[in-house]
Amino acid sequence: LVADEKLASLFARLGDVQAAERLCEWLLGQEEAPLGPYRRACVEATLGDVRLQLGEPAAALAPLRAALPVLSSYGDALGEARAHELLGQALLVTGEEQEALAHLEVASHHFQAGEQWIDATRVTEEIEARLRRGALSQAGQARAQEIVQGQVRRQYPGAYRHPLLRRFKQLVLASLPLVVILIPLWTCLLYTS
Repeated sequence: LVADEKLASLFARLGDVQAAERLCEWLLGQEEAPLGPYRRACVEATLGDVRLQLGEPAAALAPLRAALPVLSSYGDALGEARAHELLGQALLVTGEEQEALAHLEVASHHFQAGEQWIDATRVTEEIEARLRRGALSQAGQARAQEIVQGQVRRQYPGAYRHPLLRRFKQLVLASLPLVVILIPLWTCLLYTS
């Protein structure tokens, strides 16, 4: 069953959400060899993630809320942080802004405490994007600003390259063959004349 749980998580990460959802529901429905509380919570968190990816945030709430206390009691800070992040995203979509921001703040703190800077940055960037779009209420904007300012360090999965610099690099690389060919031709023409 542990292999099936990991397979469901892998399906979810790779984007095969239908297969992940079927596998999660099968695992949660097992009566012959039921999952232990921790494994069950991990599968519920994966199911919540899958339902959120499927665009069903209301259906994601129940498994995520069920997984949180168990993950917390087992001391899985990173699993708990991920569940808080997913629950916060689902709550934002369903319109429960204050509770969502509370969960996202807890997720950010757990990620920072575990030195998972890329995950903490992802949470903060999502909140900042909502701030820029004006998708939060006045009270939500103040709370979101506090969360963003509480981020002590940011780290991105790859080096950030400004779009203008990328375009300049493409232009230079595209013009380099022309320069390499045209300059010698031009000097040959000048030399022969």
